[in-house]
Amino acid sequence: MRDGDYPEEALRPFRAVASKYLAGIWIALSGTVIISILSLEPSFIPEGQEASLWFQRSGSIKTIGALFIGIFAENLRSRLRGQFMGDIYVMRVFSEVKVHFVIATFGSFALTIIGTLIWGYGDLIYSWYFRN
Repeated sequence: MRDGDYPEEALRPFRAVASKYLAGIWIALSGTVIISILSLEPSFIPEGQEASLWFQRSGSIKTIGALFIGIFAENLRSRLRGQFMGDIYVMRVFSEVKVHFVIATFGSFALTIIGTLIWGYGDLIYSWYFRN
């Protein structure tokens, strides 16, 4: 089928599913980025605490954010590809969001690695970066 051959009313429910999961991905990504930026803001660090430790703690938030992004991406894939493999409308909608899916999957993987490294070695990274 060509692009014009897909009736909008048949694609609409699957686009709604895709929008729901893409919104979850963007909310998790935005929250992760905002918390990561705020972890570097000195006014949010409690008195008597070191900035390097708060940066290190932000690694756990990055890892949790990556987990949520991965869950939403996997749910998107399974809802649009796993259950209805023969449905051409579902396959069409998944092809529309495939780039977003690939970016979310890669982003989840990258955030997991970055978050874990910061969670484990964030105080050292922070100290090294701000000394140079």
